[in-house]
Amino acid sequence: MCWENSPFRGLSNRTIAGLFLYENLMIAGMAFVFGLLAGILLSRLVKAAVLRMFGMTFTLGFSVSFQTAGVTLLYFAGMYLFALHKNKRRLRKIRLYDLLYYDRQNEGRLRSMSVVLGILSVLFMLAVFFFGTGAAARIFADRSVELNVFDIMILHPGGMMDFSAYEKRIGESFPIQKSCSYGIYGWESREFFSLRRQAAQELEKPQRLIYAEYLSDTYMKQSDYLYLRQMLGYEIPEVYENSCYVHCTPSLAGKFSDYMEKAGTKEVNGYELNAGGVFSEPFSQNDTYGNGLDYVVVVPDKVPQGMEMRYSLYAAVTEQPLNSAELEQLTDGGLVLLDRGSGKSVSPGKSVSEGRPASPGKSASCERLTSRDESVPPDDLLSMETGRAVTSLIYPDKDYLSGKWVQKESLSQIYVLLICLVYLSVILEITGAAILATQALSDGEKKKRRNNILGQLGMSGKQIARLDSRQLMLLFLLPLPPALITSGRLIYNGARKLLLDTLGMPVFTGNMWIWQAVAMAVGFFSALYEFYYGAVRMAAEKQMG
Repeated sequence: MCWENSPFRGLSNRTIAGLFLYENLMIAGMAFVFGLLAGILLSRLVKAAVLRMFGMTFTLGFSVSFQTAGVTLLYFAGMYLFALHKNKRRLRKIRLYDLLYYDRQNEGRLRSMSVVLGILSVLFMLAVFFFGTGAAARIFADRSVELNVFDIMILHPGGMMDFSAYEKRIGESFPIQKSCSYGIYGWESREFFSLRRQAAQELEKPQRLIYAEYLSDTYMKQSDYLYLRQMLGYEIPEVYENSCYVHCTPSLAGKFSDYMEKAGTKEVNGYELNAGGVFSEPFSQNDTYGNGLDYVVVVPDKVPQGMEMRYSLYAAVTEQPLNSAELEQLTDGGLVLLDRGSGKSVSPGKSVSEGRPASPGKSASCERLTSRDESVPPDDLLSMETGRAVTSLIYPDKDYLSGKWVQKESLSQIYVLLICLVYLSVILEITGAAILATQALSDGEKKKRRNNILGQLGMSGKQIARLDSRQLMLLFLLPLPPALITSGRLIYNGARKLLLDTLGMPVFTGNMWIWQAVAMAVGFFSALYEFYYGAVRMAAEKQMG
């Protein structure tokens, strides 16, 4: 290049730097405005998709948070002005020769490409991990809700309760399709309790507190069981008068079936009963206040006579789901709202509904709340060796509200956390993809000169285009293997931890649900990644002409 014909002739380094600063400020202003609008739209679309994914409603609209926009502008301006300041100082000192041949000086930066790819692998690993963790927790939470098949369940400690007052009050606000009142009984046998304990040990599940109500086997009348199956629309099995059956969670079905086949007969409360089949449909058994803790033994109606009634239950199926306000409305008359095994009084100052009989040995008033025995250390509430145990009832003089919608309400914070995880996953992936896009498009002029040389050497346009495409594909593929392998392992370990740390037995049998979460994470990542790759490829082709 001849200096006399150069457009830079007569321009000082300071002037060139000023022009550079002015041009980039104009570009930055337009980039901020359009980027902010695109970001708001994208955030709304992502939020809508995530809420839809979790079965929640969302109205798509367009609104601007000036506080958020201000913070974004502050960060953007800070980073951009810092970069411009450094480049301005450099331009003031650089020679024209160095400016014209600056690309040659960048060849040494290729050596740092491995560091960039490593950072990208970490970003993509976190993106897949966060989404996969959210997906696994969502699948787990949905399954926990599904296992609570009764919309409303009310537990009364002790003897049989007349739930008619409760049913009347519930029916006034929430139409009930079907309902049933029945009792859960206890007896001295521990065969099924021991099998449940063995299953937990085999699964390497941490030994959690087993409350006094569940230190021995739990029983239910055959007529109550068949009516509950009818309420739920389950197939009515052929049962025999002199036989007993077991209904349990799926994780216990195999062990209980083997036991029943080998047992042949079973003695219960002085009756010799034939060992029948095992049923494992969802039956509200995965929490402390349901149809037994993970299992219940079904016996002829005459057998429970003389057994201790541990608690009575009212189970109902409503015509529509209940929300938070409606659940609190139900608890303003002596009920305690359950929250995953811990009760919380919604209205502790109000009395119980009319018509409630007093429990044996207990006050009929709920104005005074009683708590569990604090003399037993919390870390050693139960030891089979010492025989110490406490009741599961935090408020022994109250009745307890549980069911499907209580369970879903108790998991509402988890769903909010999942939305945050998915949103963070999207941000991390977009950040990494943007870095790749910048890397791929930054050396456009250099690639043009290379392609011209290749064309002069005899390569066709298609061959050169194929070479560029393969190079771009390789750039996008290199960070993926370590990211996907590591994130898949982390998702698996996290989901297994979640599975084993549940209150009762695991809500799933096998690990297919974990691989489903991994597949969802990889699928979502791949779809967004493919979109970015396609956009960068189109931009690169346009850049190369």
